[in-house]
Amino acid sequence: GGGETRSGKEFVGCKAINPLHGRTSQVVTAPYVSMEEGTGIVHIAPGHGLEDFEVGLKWNLEVHSPVDESGRFDQSVGRTELIGKHVLKDANKAVLEVLGPDLIHHQSFKHSYPHCWRCKNPILFRATEQWFLRVDEKLRNKLLSEIDVVKWEPSYGIHRIKGMVQGRPDWCLSRQRHWGAPIAVLFCKKCQEPLSHPDFDKKVVDLIRTEGTNAWYAKSEKEILAGSSLSCSHCQGTEFEKEMDILDVWFDSGVSWHAVIEQHLFNPKPLSVMYLEGSDQHRGWFQTSLIPSVSLRNKAPYDVVMTHGFVVDGKGRKMSKSMGNVMLPQEIIHKYGADILRLWVAMSDYSEDVRLSQDILKHVIDIYRRSRNIFRFLLQNTSDFKKDEHIIPLEQLGEMDRWILVHFEELKSRVVEAYEKYQFHLVLSELNRFMAVSLSGFYLDALKDWLYCEAPDSPKRRSAQTAFF
Repeated sequence: GGGETRSGKEFVGCKAINPLHGRTSQVVTAPYVSMEEGTGIVHIAPGHGLEDFEVGLKWNLEVHSPVDESGRFDQSVGRTELIGKHVLKDANKAVLEVLGPDLIHHQSFKHSYPHCWRCKNPILFRATEQWFLRVDEKLRNKLLSEIDVVKWEPSYGIHRIKGMVQGRPDWCLSRQRHWGAPIAVLFCKKCQEPLSHPDFDKKVVDLIRTEGTNAWYAKSEKEILAGSSLSCSHCQGTEFEKEMDILDVWFDSGVSWHAVIEQHLFNPKPLSVMYLEGSDQHRGWFQTSLIPSVSLRNKAPYDVVMTHGFVVDGKGRKMSKSMGNVMLPQEIIHKYGADILRLWVAMSDYSEDVRLSQDILKHVIDIYRRSRNIFRFLLQNTSDFKKDEHIIPLEQLGEMDRWILVHFEELKSRVVEAYEKYQFHLVLSELNRFMAVSLSGFYLDALKDWLYCEAPDSPKRRSAQTAFF
């Protein structure tokens, strides 16, 4: 006969029975269910997926996660036949066997599934208790306000970090690893509430200051609380167990500013702090430093943030061993000298990815060689010049000497302006243009007769030497 069509919304609030263990489940709606794929009915597990977890929060569903750290079903799975079975390796077959006659149909089909980028193994999501730093609206607005105060170089950096802060979630601070800075918290064994007391905080600070962070792991709970009579403020329990999670390593580096600023608390000279890193750190260190600083001090930890691109090959491609386009700094220094590498860095516009190739280095070498020849010429022609005896007053200098000094003052103004804007490549560009055009291309060439043919102490020669000096 003909079937009846109904809207999915009509089923909201209905109950479905899970044949695996008889538990009833509530029917809800979610925007990610697609009619293009499957039946339009999707099983959700709030304890095993971000989208499902968010739906669970919206509908106040239980966040059930019956899987342990090794990826195996634990005691809470509800069927003894499944306990200890590996979810990704053994569970499918085991569940089918448990369902037995209640199973209407099953078939295999291919579908996309997330895998680890490093080891390529499938990923199992588990909802677990973690420590978070809440980025609520109040803190977010403070962060955005402080971002406006900071000087960002290049200027587009402010838009990158603002966009990331506006859309970022709470910061998960805890990690389940064997080594790192401990989250120094004791939980009451009776009610599992954390111990919160200033005396405990002081004990932990003193312990780590004198013995280092490893003391948290080396000492027992009783040793950590030795000499105190602290009890749980919720149930008055006196037995505690340690938190063994560690802090996110980004929190370690994110509070590094505190050690620097603390050293300058009594320095009358204000401390100006610049952060310098690659453009990827708008998502990383710049954010993880900003959040603790604004939370604790209501201000950013830095005055200036400068970001740079990455070194790529001459065609703009990422360097990789497989492509054979890697150029190591050690090899460049060995072949051309450290000054060539330094000059290439100074000449590069760091606001974009920086290109490096043999042809680019040849161009740098040409500029370096020309600059050295100019300096050699200036030094050779001032070897007999003594400032106290031979300097000529400004108003008595020759016309060409005054002309080059005027151009030099204009150059200095442009160079200082470029330095203040951290545009170092413009500094080199201005210097190279001045030396190639005004200095070498015209002024020095025109003075050669006076320098070589005039008497050593002639006014024209001393005037030129004064300008050189």
